[in-house]
Amino acid sequence: MEFKLINLFKKKEPAMQEQAEPYDPLDAEFSESEGTLICLTEKNILFVGNKGLIHKNSPTGSKAAFYRAGRLGMSGVECDLWESAHDDKGNFKLVISSNRTLPDARGSMKDISVLTPAGIDALPLIPSRNPDGPLHELCTLRKYLVVCALYDMIPFITIRQGEFSDEAIEVMFSELKITCMENKAIIISRKPRVLRHIRHYARKNGCKKTRYMLNFEKNTSGHNRRDTSELFELVEKYRINGIRIHRDDLNDDMYKYCMDHN
Repeated sequence: MEFKLINLFKKKEPAMQEQAEPYDPLDAEFSESEGTLICLTEKNILFVGNKGLIHKNSPTGSKAAFYRAGRLGMSGVECDLWESAHDDKGNFKLVISSNRTLPDARGSMKDISVLTPAGIDALPLIPSRNPDGPLHELCTLRKYLVVCALYDMIPFITIRQGEFSDEAIEVMFSELKITCMENKAIIISRKPRVLRHIRHYARKNGCKKTRYMLNFEKNTSGHNRRDTSELFELVEKYRINGIRIHRDDLNDDMYKYCMDHN
């Protein structure tokens, strides 16, 4: 068994011939405890930028945060993907956001799932944590995937909604194919049946190497939604490739299971 430890402080050169954003000297402030999670896969342990790597000028889920993860040598970067409401013509958007709600021009929080594409476009720019920092547009799935390809990072796409429409699944895989990331991406959900439905679509459309992970996370009361034994049963029942877990939630039983089934 070969273990791979990613050097978090090594700047990675872009894998694609595309101009990257200028290197930010403030990246030296990055610490190992910021914005990382551990993904136990079938072959090794990876360090992954959770919603990118945040900084006072790079809010979570922004294109700048994804660039920062690439520049700091992360093997993968995770995003939260949401499906907007469909308008009268059936149009919708796939939105990358760390939160289910976004502030409108008046400061009221709007749920992404009830906003139409026009409502999404009308949202104001996202501010940095630094009051004097730049404003950021909502990152699109295409831009996120281009950054992943640029730095040769694995896209970890977390489906946050309970369900995705078939149209949304089709658009997601269309974007994966356009950026040549369909064989590298990992789709994550806390619901096994959602992963099974997405995998069924993917295999029918030639995306047989896309991988899938079950999201193991704590609820608002701090307790795991599933115990460890149930989690293992679901992984085997639905033939899921791995478990997505925050490093603080990793326990001995889970580590041993993943090593035994490597």
